[in-house]
Amino acid sequence: MASKNGKSLLISYTLLIFGGIVGLHHFYLGRDRHAFLYWSTLGGLLGLGCLRDFWRLPSYVQDANVDNYIKVSKSNRNKQISKRPPFTFVRLVAQVCIACIYGLIASLVIPSETHIHHYISLLFMATGEAIGVFTVANVGRHKLAITVPLYVSLMAVFCNVIIFGGENPGQIAILTALIASPVSSMYTTYKSPTELRHNRGIFRRWLLLFLAGCIYITAISSSIYHHGEVTSEDGERIKIKDAVDHFFLSPFWLEFKDVLHTIYQEGQQHGWKHIWIEFNKALDPEGESNALKVLGLNEQATDAQIRRQYKKLILQWHPDKNPNNLIESEKRCMEINKAYEILSKVRNRKKLKANISTS
Repeated sequence: MASKNGKSLLISYTLLIFGGIVGLHHFYLGRDRHAFLYWSTLGGLLGLGCLRDFWRLPSYVQDANVDNYIKVSKSNRNKQISKRPPFTFVRLVAQVCIACIYGLIASLVIPSETHIHHYISLLFMATGEAIGVFTVANVGRHKLAITVPLYVSLMAVFCNVIIFGGENPGQIAILTALIASPVSSMYTTYKSPTELRHNRGIFRRWLLLFLAGCIYITAISSSIYHHGEVTSEDGERIKIKDAVDHFFLSPFWLEFKDVLHTIYQEGQQHGWKHIWIEFNKALDPEGESNALKVLGLNEQATDAQIRRQYKKLILQWHPDKNPNNLIESEKRCMEINKAYEILSKVRNRKKLKANISTS
């Protein structure tokens, strides 16, 4: 049950079932960082977080509704703020995993073609790891300053590169996360009552999550663009960056660009309404253009020409005249019959419409 102006457990479970993979239930409960973590890792590390929330959700709802922490005496409250939260294995594992994911994505944002780019990618990795640790550490009532995981991550990446070399980014990301997460946990405290009372408006909350999501998607897209690969028909592996460059030089794209330029010029000369009419014709929603193409006719063909061409093609492709190619002849006859049927309906509808407009 939900208290007055409180959060409903039923609604929370409904959002968990239907939108848990993107963290809707956490957003509903005001746990925006938790929601972003679920969205960015598909339900909390590929759905593991959602499974855990099925028995953890009542405590989250209670935490959102009953703020006993704010109601305690001032002396006990100050003691609780100064205390370090108890160690939880689940939060530590989440910090390590999220830090690795964010760190690897950040390290791949730019190409590592030279030594300078390589060192910049390591700097980005440390920043991504720090953001991952910071985000998980600040879920719920816990509080951690970004400076702590940032300093620790930078030092950990630096030490790992010196000891193990910088050729294996996966190894560096894991070792850095294993160092930064427990060290940062030692500096985690509780949020003050003022911070817990601070309630941002729904628009600002959506805006912050939207901006964070845009940054995350941009980072992933850049990583894929610079480091992703596709396999050609010959089995050759081609970088997506090179494939995209080749696409924009391909005949298909050049022809498409010319078509867009022609459409723009037509719109400037004849108006955009004319372009819209021509666009609808090009889409051929009634199938008239394709039907004429099947019969080998153009748009100026008369009804008599359509009938003559139809009879000619039907005789030409009749199965009796093509005993050695029955499958192809039957297929062609079906296409010809369908094309003639479409043209008959379209032409009759146009005639009826013209008669109605003139009468």
